[in-house]
Amino acid sequence: MLKEDVDKMTLQEACDYSVNAIVKQGERCMQPADGGETCAYGDGAGKHCAIGWLLDETDAELMESEMVITDLLHWCYELPNVVVSNEEAMVELQRFHDSALQENRESIRQELAQHIDTETNPSYQKWVDMGDGDL
Repeated sequence: MLKEDVDKMTLQEACDYSVNAIVKQGERCMQPADGGETCAYGDGAGKHCAIGWLLDETDAELMESEMVITDLLHWCYELPNVVVSNEEAMVELQRFHDSALQENRESIRQELAQHIDTETNPSYQKWVDMGDGDL
């Protein structure tokens, strides 16, 4: 998505867009890494993480970055204003994507609800339900 398009969104619209996209995608966006897998803003094949859906996918360096969102916000990238000005919500949105377990996703959804409405859009609950069962 282009920065200009995301800049027109409210925090609610940006989070809804992202969560709708990860539900449609059907799984987390992960990349092979030393000793396992790591979350990726984009995998180069059309999948993105929660924050990745709000970033410029034509910026390969940005999409391949392994920085956590808090570091990314303080780096020299041109990020959408809604991402930069809502750091706490963006951290929770990314955690919501990153967690594999249903129980954790539900807990993080409740934390995200401190910033936005996570009840009206059914994709938030769908993402929780798509998580792995509890260990």
